[in-house]
Amino acid sequence: MVRSPPFQGGSTGSNPVGITSRHRFTMPFFCPFHSLALLLLIKLVLRIFMEQHLKQGRERFGLVISISTFVLMICTLSLFGCRSSEPMSEPGELSPAGQQLAERSAFLRENTFLLTSVFAPLVDPLLDAGMDTSSLLTLLKDPKLKFEESLVKINVTGYRKKVDYSHNYAPKAIASSIIFHKEHVVILKDAEKKYGVPSEVITSILWVETKFGSYTGKYYVPSVFFTIALAAEPENIEKNKQALRAENPPPDPSELDSLDKRIIARAQKKAKWAFGEILALDTIRRLYHKDYTSLYGSTAGAFGWSQFLPSSYVRWSVDGDSDGDRDLFSSHDAIHSIANYLKTNGWGPNVKDHEKAVYHYNNSNDYVNAVLTLARKIKQGL
Repeated sequence: MVRSPPFQGGSTGSNPVGITSRHRFTMPFFCPFHSLALLLLIKLVLRIFMEQHLKQGRERFGLVISISTFVLMICTLSLFGCRSSEPMSEPGELSPAGQQLAERSAFLRENTFLLTSVFAPLVDPLLDAGMDTSSLLTLLKDPKLKFEESLVKINVTGYRKKVDYSHNYAPKAIASSIIFHKEHVVILKDAEKKYGVPSEVITSILWVETKFGSYTGKYYVPSVFFTIALAAEPENIEKNKQALRAENPPPDPSELDSLDKRIIARAQKKAKWAFGEILALDTIRRLYHKDYTSLYGSTAGAFGWSQFLPSSYVRWSVDGDSDGDRDLFSSHDAIHSIANYLKTNGWGPNVKDHEKAVYHYNNSNDYVNAVLTLARKIKQGL
């Protein structure tokens, strides 16, 4: 599966009040009236000083104190009475944020089913991130969209099970890969020439990922990401904690606290990642007019022969046969897209470059070893 950095959406304004301002009374630091009042106060203080030194009567001194107090009060009151340039709300007017809030309320009133949907916690964040309302409604009304509880467990706690990739360079795998290479040599060599990635490496990835398109996944891709985006909800974290304790053999009790913390951290990370992939799906719809409501893929939401995530599709898929479409379910586009991905993500002249690029494709050292081992054996058998 292709790994991709988190895909971020846009954001909206932050004024929660939702009204535009015209004039608001606040306390400025200084204004002309303040300056005049301060001058009068200074004058009176100096006069007090002179009166004391001239040893004049106590009565006059008391009068000066009274006047000083009066002027000080005026100065203090003026601080709260001067009008600043800050605006105050105009009755009946809405700011862009207020308008958005009103539209959001109307949208939810018209679609009350969203409030009771299992995916209700995602509605506001997705709309705030800029997802189109009609696109979101299309997804949430789709009967294929379901919460797949098993996917929360697989994507959060699956790291505890080691994947065995060794069968991918067994004799049968090598023979099948050599046949595929010979049948698609023109396309493979064209991609090799264009991107500098050896044809046998591209072939190897296609075998390891989907056995040359024979198995591309059975999970409805939007369901995968909507489900995982809820991984950090308290009830789902608790279910993963319980699943951890039900493992056979169970983890050491002394490790449970640290394992629980790791589950929480992974759940939060996976939820954020899946949220970005939902936005990437919407980008695919907007930019490439692809119908993702019929898209099926792996437990991680990767699809096509090349098993790209939606964000990887946006960044690195290419139209290999120049037919105006980036179709990862076609060998031509999948081959060129893999080559483009590896080249963009570090493929170079030495072994470390090869390992780095393939690791970026799938963050597993065993995966890297399987891909490069099979590639060497394909080259030897050609």
